[in-house]
Amino acid sequence: MKKILSICIINLIIFCSFGVQGVIQTKQPYHFTVDHHTSPFFFDQNQLTQNTFYVDDDGTADYDKIQDAINAASDGDLIFVYSGTYLENIRINKKLTIEGENNETTIIDGGEIDSVISINSDDVTISCFTVTNSKNSSNYAGILINGKNCQIKECIISFNKGFGIWGKELTDILIKNNIIHNNFYDGIYFESIDNSEISNNIIENHSYIYYNYAGFIPRSHGCVLYNSNNVLVSHNVFSDALNIDFVISGSSNIDVRSNDFSSKAGVLIEGSLSHWTSHSFFENNVDDKPLYYYKNDIIGKIVPQDAGQVILANCRNYRIHNLSIYDGDVGMSIGYCSHIEIVDNVIENAAEGIYIKYSNNNFIARNMISNVWGVPFLYSCNNSFIENVIEGNFRYGLGLWYGSNDNKIYNNFIIGNNEDGIITYESHNNQIIFNSIRENNQSGLELTDSDSNIASGNNFSLNKNDGIKISFSSTNNVIHHNNFINNSLHNAYGSSSNSWDLDNYGGNYWSDYSGNDNDGDGFGDEPYIVSGNNQDNYPYINPITYQKPQKPDMPTGPSTGKILEENTYYFHGIDPLNNAIYYLVDWGDNSNEVWYGPFQSGESIGLSYSWTRSDEYAIRVKCKNIIGIESEWSDPLIVSMPKSKNLIFIKSIEERFPVLYDILTTFLIIKSCYLKN
Repeated sequence: MKKILSICIINLIIFCSFGVQGVIQTKQPYHFTVDHHTSPFFFDQNQLTQNTFYVDDDGTADYDKIQDAINAASDGDLIFVYSGTYLENIRINKKLTIEGENNETTIIDGGEIDSVISINSDDVTISCFTVTNSKNSSNYAGILINGKNCQIKECIISFNKGFGIWGKELTDILIKNNIIHNNFYDGIYFESIDNSEISNNIIENHSYIYYNYAGFIPRSHGCVLYNSNNVLVSHNVFSDALNIDFVISGSSNIDVRSNDFSSKAGVLIEGSLSHWTSHSFFENNVDDKPLYYYKNDIIGKIVPQDAGQVILANCRNYRIHNLSIYDGDVGMSIGYCSHIEIVDNVIENAAEGIYIKYSNNNFIARNMISNVWGVPFLYSCNNSFIENVIEGNFRYGLGLWYGSNDNKIYNNFIIGNNEDGIITYESHNNQIIFNSIRENNQSGLELTDSDSNIASGNNFSLNKNDGIKISFSSTNNVIHHNNFINNSLHNAYGSSSNSWDLDNYGGNYWSDYSGNDNDGDGFGDEPYIVSGNNQDNYPYINPITYQKPQKPDMPTGPSTGKILEENTYYFHGIDPLNNAIYYLVDWGDNSNEVWYGPFQSGESIGLSYSWTRSDEYAIRVKCKNIIGIESEWSDPLIVSMPKSKNLIFIKSIEERFPVLYDILTTFLIIKSCYLKN
């Protein structure tokens, strides 16, 4: 009876709308037009519907299987499916509109056999179904799209063992007003799509994980756009994917507007510089706080403290201070940036705490980061990571990945993380100094395919595997003046060639060393065997005490001078433990930093210097001891290089003829050197 009544109602609507002639031939029940003001593309679905087919699983309609109706239909036809449960894996190879009666009660169950719906034609619309139970594999999905100009609307796509929706090399796709939840892989995965829209969807609770040697690894995302262009992502609600909820990878011109990210949700951008900087973000929120996206700005600014997430792309001179970010996916994403200050922030319960990629010369200090996956540096060099607390992360504490070289990791507390405290992979010349690295569930520090790093002045204690683990061909690393105390598997382990002491300056303290110090010099008489051919020839008998060198005295020397003429200045510093020290002088002119030394503690040194411009300069100095622990800067000595008449003339040349000025100053420098010789 319900079929007869529904048929009568539909035919009455058609009759009233189009007249008596050509009732079936001219029917257009689901024409969709996208507003040009809010979408970057336009759908053209003005196909004429030739016939309407009805499907009911109780056998009272034209067909009791959806696939049978598809097989009978032609391009442009409508298939209407009444409420029921349809145990099918349907294949669509025609231009059809397929509509369910109610998206909660019209269920297509794939039985874990294959993808539930496979679209292999252009111009297909699917609406008002529950789509569930695809096969358990990354090759299958609730809805698999292999056609252009297709629409998925008002469906519930849930509990599929593959993806929710999957598509590749498509254009003009509309995903709108759907509820996409609890799929095993990503809710939506699109690769190489163009001119499409994902809007007004609820995308939540995607849960794929896998296990490897490192343990629990979350993989599922809410939505992934890979190698895609010109996609509008608007007015969606993202929440609770195990991995990043929205990933934009290798994609350009993605318009992200008015989305709500909540309960561990957020955005991650991946790819080249253009893939970071071509997007637009407008009025998105992360846990009811603004998502700030800045790009292509070298002037810099202070990021507002109400941020829920911060993305910087190709920026310089930004300050991110005093933010509190909880429960997002990525607290801060920094890509292709330099001279960014990230200081005094709290980031908790996110996926990535601070994500730094292709970014150099940044300063990250005094942040508290906990219950995140980790803090990854990727392809990022010359960054300073100082006095941060990284505790209780789901994976590692700090990661230096893929050519992250020459970074300074200094005086951090890296405690109780689920994997390694610090891991380096193919990263070199990093300084890991004066950190407390303890109680991590794997190793305190793992060096993998990483050369010429320095680890000194650290406390490695109570880590569940090794204090330090050196893997594969990691060579020429220098490990000295560390305390290795009661690490469960080994205090240190590694078969490749590395240095474990600084000769008679000392090696490391090992809690499991059993040798004696018969000559009373503080070092064991026998080497400590690390593993293989590696040994510490000067193992400390007692734990090493660490103290900063004292603040150096103010430099002494002439307070006035002439440009291009050298003056000698004197510097004096003391290490409380009488360790040898190095001096770093700031001459006040942004010259390159060079550490001079080592010198005996308390030994004064003289260095000569000349300036090339008339100005007032502040000379200051700091010390570091042989371990690498640094003092404060000294008070400055103010030195004046006054202008002469000739210099005023030269200054006018600089202002009016800069090229001539460069030639003239070069000549004067050469002349000065000649006269000295």
